[in-house]
Amino acid sequence: MDEYIFKGLDVFGLIEDMAYRSSPEDLEVYRLTGKAKELENQGNYKEAKELYIKADEIYYPLHKEEMEELAREYGKGDYLCHAKLKTRIHVCNTMMNSGKIKELEPKAKRLEETNPKEAIKIYEELNILNPGLKKYNKRIKVCKSNFKKLTKKLESEAKEMEKIDSNKAIEIYNDLNKINPGLKKYDKRIEMMERKLK
Repeated sequence: MDEYIFKGLDVFGLIEDMAYRSSPEDLEVYRLTGKAKELENQGNYKEAKELYIKADEIYYPLHKEEMEELAREYGKGDYLCHAKLKTRIHVCNTMMNSGKIKELEPKAKRLEETNPKEAIKIYEELNILNPGLKKYNKRIKVCKSNFKKLTKKLESEAKEMEKIDSNKAIEIYNDLNKINPGLKKYDKRIEMMERKLK
């Protein structure tokens, strides 16, 4: 009996007896999973992920009806060995992208107040790199709220400056153009201020 089958059974939390009473397809799922787990433990996350995906491609069609039944009974979600394989794939993705994630998370956090639109782009990228986490979507909501507040605040400041300091008003409208590009209304205000300065 292939040692990887027993390692795979361990990943799924199944008893060793399953090695002797499972279908050949399920045994292949356990074998691939055992091999993948060993690669994961060695830090070979890319290869491990590929084997977990291959195992799930065998497992899912075989147990689809059973999982659909569980979903009807307990609600939408991942069940049985499919759930464990999805978790291992997620862990591999996270480990493969951990350096990039560690770099982007603080960058997005810093931009939340000063440039929420840019922070949203980074959080959307983080959602791709590290899928299934609700925290990035929560931060996106905060950024959208911050964006509205920041825009209103800057617009109000710029209007006030129009009366006392045209150069400062132009500077604020330029900032507004940076955080909210493509709006003609700021360009119109800048043109008006520039005419005032002539």
